Amino acid sequence: MRAETAAGTLTYSADTGPGADLAGFARGSDLLLCEANYQDGRMGPPFHLSARQAADTARRAGARELALTHVWPTLDPEVSLREAREAAPGLPIRWAGPRERFEIG
Repeated sequence: MRAETAAGTLTYSADTGPGADLAGFARGSDLLLCEANYQDGRMGPPFHLSARQAADTARRAGARELALTHVWPTLDPEVSLREAREAAPGLPIRWAGPRERFEIG
């Protein structure tokens, strides 16, 4: 889903998988709220992205910020954040926890 206003653009992704052109869809987003269900070494079927893939997607899209969401509940969020930050140095990346609020623009 992509929402554009005068204040900015939010792109949200869930159950995307690496085969989709999410970077093209999210191009120029102020915030990419992206599913990151997997971590390195803990990959599953290609119906989801890893934290590293989500960050690479945000980098290729030119997103100004990335928030990771839709992470498998037994995975450590800090590991996901570390892997994402390794994939996109300098890109602001944070965790989209319960009741998290984001401002765009």
